[in-house]
Amino acid sequence: MSESCEWFHSPSTVLRDEQTAKDHETKNPERVIAGLKASIHNPTVSTEAKNHARARLHEMGVDPDEVTTHEHAASGHSEKGKVVMEESHHRTRGEHHHAEDETEEHRMLGGYKATLKNPHTSKEAKEHAKKVLAEHEKSSD
Repeated sequence: MSESCEWFHSPSTVLRDEQTAKDHETKNPERVIAGLKASIHNPTVSTEAKNHARARLHEMGVDPDEVTTHEHAASGHSEKGKVVMEESHHRTRGEHHHAEDETEEHRMLGGYKATLKNPHTSKEAKEHAKKVLAEHEKSSD
């Protein structure tokens, strides 16, 4: 038997595989699938790890090359998050409405000011920032 085969069947490998199986039983399968697919498409991941991820996806009955777009929406996770965000938005629209709007406006203006000073920002973006800041100055007078 070659040395690589002995390594493959070593007790630590068996324990690792058992732990991986247990982890997949308790974790959200959609997130596990997403992580495995991410591993396959990550250029810094080794070929061996990519092959292992493909094998795990096949074991889970998932085509590793299938492109998915927000499959988790069917499980309600997206909708639940959307409802929470909407409820939060409605709560903040009460008595703190003016203060929050003012804070948001200050942050927005600060972002435009930062754009003007950022050496990595395009000329067009800086011109747009100048225009927005000038319009704000006119409207606040």
